[in-house]
Amino acid sequence: MHCEDAARRLYAGERTPEMEIHLSACDECRLLSEDLSGMGEAFARARTEWAPSPAFRVTIPSVPWRRLAIAACLLVLPLAG
Repeated sequence: MHCEDAARRLYAGERTPEMEIHLSACDECRLLSEDLSGMGEAFARARTEWAPSPAFRVTIPSVPWRRLAIAACLLVLPLAG
């Protein structure tokens, strides 16, 4: 197995016996595997531990011309057909 194939499989999350043999012989791919598993663990921990504060709020500004644009589209589309 070549390093490119091993990296592609590591990114896809595939672990095969052939992959394990390659990882035991290739330091670069083994480090990549350790980095990816560390990132996966960090993301999993962040999903369970992180919560936005109650003050976090996203407001979408009101656009007065939005209704006019929707109405124009509804009028133009049947005429175009």
